[in-house]
Amino acid sequence: PSACGAGTTGTAGSCSPCPADTYKAVTGADACTACPDNSATGAATGSTTNTACVATFKHLRLWIDSIYDVVDPSLTYVVLRELNFFDASGTTIATDCSTDTCSALSVKSSFPARNAFDGSASSTGSKYMSDAGQYENQWLKISFLNAKRVPGSYSLCPDALAAGESWSVRRPKDFKLQGSNAVSPSTNENHADWTTLDTRTDGMTSDSVCTTHTTSVMPPSACGAGTTGTAG
Repeated sequence: PSACGAGTTGTAGSCSPCPADTYKAVTGADACTACPDNSATGAATGSTTNTACVATFKHLRLWIDSIYDVVDPSLTYVVLRELNFFDASGTTIATDCSTDTCSALSVKSSFPARNAFDGSASSTGSKYMSDAGQYENQWLKISFLNAKRVPGSYSLCPDALAAGESWSVRRPKDFKLQGSNAVSPSTNENHADWTTLDTRTDGMTSDSVCTTHTTSVMPPSACGAGTTGTAG
């Protein structure tokens, strides 16, 4: 019988796919190799290369440098209806603040961080707001119970209120999406705890519909043929 091919393991005639979060690039009875630390294949099995192992993060953070319009500095705040994450196929990555931890640098009463992660499809209503006067260098963070693969894309949705309302102009303008695996990551913008996944200037041009952006993070490198050890 033929030996087990790439992406499978076992004995000839009795091969099975490599489990999730492993891969095998060669033919033979070799065991599947675990993905490098802080990476995963997701639900995919039978992976044949380490490129299937995409980086994972325990924390995702939206760092907000500025908003579109400062109506009154003492009363102005960040307003964001929804922050959604999607995998490489476009499927929504679940966010659940009853099990995950959702937080923000500052919060206006009755508009907590969890509102931005509740998956609400309404164009108005549930939203996150920072405290009055806090509209620069703010952050919105979700810390997952179980680490998630780096999102392939993410979307930010404004609070589209009736004509004459000013909340939509308080949507983020310049921002970055960051990930971290630190136990308690730094609250500083450019600390080594954080990896920047995407940076945008004038990144939310619509005040009425969601804006979607892609991320760019390479998978961890595994040791090549003829070498051994851990990634890096």
